[in-house]
Amino acid sequence: MANPLEKERPFVRDNLTRLRVVLGGKKGQAWTLIGTPIGLASWFPTFVKGRIVPGKTIEFGWSTGSEKHLVLDVKSGESWQMDWWETGSVRYSVKGENPTIFTLEARYPKTRKGKLWQQQEAAGWAFFLANLKSRSMRGPDLRNKNPKYSWPKGFVD
Repeated sequence: MANPLEKERPFVRDNLTRLRVVLGGKKGQAWTLIGTPIGLASWFPTFVKGRIVPGKTIEFGWSTGSEKHLVLDVKSGESWQMDWWETGSVRYSVKGENPTIFTLEARYPKTRKGKLWQQQEAAGWAFFLANLKSRSMRGPDLRNKNPKYSWPKGFVD
């Protein structure tokens, strides 16, 4: 018989990356970090423009430029999903209270290119979840603040 907790464990398998992190604070505080543009910009992209509303487009800004994503679904206070990399998607969700668990599920196209993209992004997702945890505990923003540096040169000031 399969372990019922197996569905809950983090993994990178097939075309799905599922990662989890325990966050400091209450569920409402966690939702503010993952479900609002200002919250997202505090740990993930450098800026977020738009509203997290189904059918609307949001723009993520990075040091290398920006990208737009269609918001696919929102369950206020619980989860939201957007399109990602060609035909993929990313779902951000929180559940529980003391502790609050954040789950990221990134789905990639079932192609060779999609698998390569998934493998390239796995370390980045882990870093951003570490930054989310730090921010949820009122810790430092682990992203490099110096615009002269980029990922290849490090991520901690």
